[in-house]
Amino acid sequence: MASIITDPNIRRTLRVLLTDGFISETFMGTSGSRMKFLFSWPPSILDESRYANPWSATNPGGSMAAVENISALVDPVPAWNDIYYPSGHSLESIYRHIILPANPVGKAVRRALRSCGPASDTSLSDQEFEEIKEMIPRLKTDDSERRRSVLEAREKLRSVVSSGLVHLERIEKIEKDNITKINQPILRRAVVQDDPILPVERVLLYANSLVARSERSRIDSPFVTYCPSNIFPLHFIERKEVSEWVHATFSCLNDNDVPVDVSIKFSRIDIERPWLVDYLFNMNGWTIPGQDAGWLSNGSLESNTGLLPLIPVSFIVCRDFIIQSKSEILFQALGVQILMRCCMVTPFMAPC
Repeated sequence: MASIITDPNIRRTLRVLLTDGFISETFMGTSGSRMKFLFSWPPSILDESRYANPWSATNPGGSMAAVENISALVDPVPAWNDIYYPSGHSLESIYRHIILPANPVGKAVRRALRSCGPASDTSLSDQEFEEIKEMIPRLKTDDSERRRSVLEAREKLRSVVSSGLVHLERIEKIEKDNITKINQPILRRAVVQDDPILPVERVLLYANSLVARSERSRIDSPFVTYCPSNIFPLHFIERKEVSEWVHATFSCLNDNDVPVDVSIKFSRIDIERPWLVDYLFNMNGWTIPGQDAGWLSNGSLESNTGLLPLIPVSFIVCRDFIIQSKSEILFQALGVQILMRCCMVTPFMAPC
């Protein structure tokens, strides 16, 4: 198995074919060059017992432990790379360290904000909280979009492998075509300009209040809190959901030009963070005392060296994944695995 894991042709073929299936899709309102796809090889195998039957408003008998585990699964901030590596930073931790000390630009505005008192759940009344909530655009998961993207990925993959063995020349062509695709002027996340109706100081107060209202105690450490995140579809880990997944088979060449057969079932799952006000990332007029503009994200599409260069918004997951030659099984993982993280490239921030 070690040889197939380190085989550069197998890794490249899998990465290109899976990325090609989704590269033209929209993820939570983001697409094109504002998306970065981080391949995991070998795939990250999930302990299915940790994520089964999560609690939700539509599943009140579900497990809060599963919710906590899902929240931890989607929390790591990736390092800037084409292959997934965790940066060692937590999205929730970085976000808390953004919204708590962040200040609107301008002395008068800062004084106005300080006069409201420390950022906490009591900074806004329930009525004020609900009023701002209604005014802030929120990106929500769209299950019809998710399903459509999976079906389109299936058709694109079928068109590539229908002619038989997938040669390296074909992979190279797809890579070049994908560079053109992501640079086309398709849907981008709009930059939010200063809104006199919804000034940045109110958004910051709302963001702090939302985190305070979202916090839950950890099961094993009740004095430690976290903000719950969700994955959709809710029961993605369960075997019965595999009927929604795409089953693909194809043959490609390993590094020694020997054909191998690949069989895989894959799908897309989307991440929802109800506690995150990503609208703030696109607003002008705020900064963090003692930090230079761009320290969180330089906004670059080539090399983002900031503390928060990427935010995962979806995973491409697989199961029943087998790679075999004519004589032996080279790789086999039957449970759910993360094969790719689809990430939003964060805009330049903290702005001023």
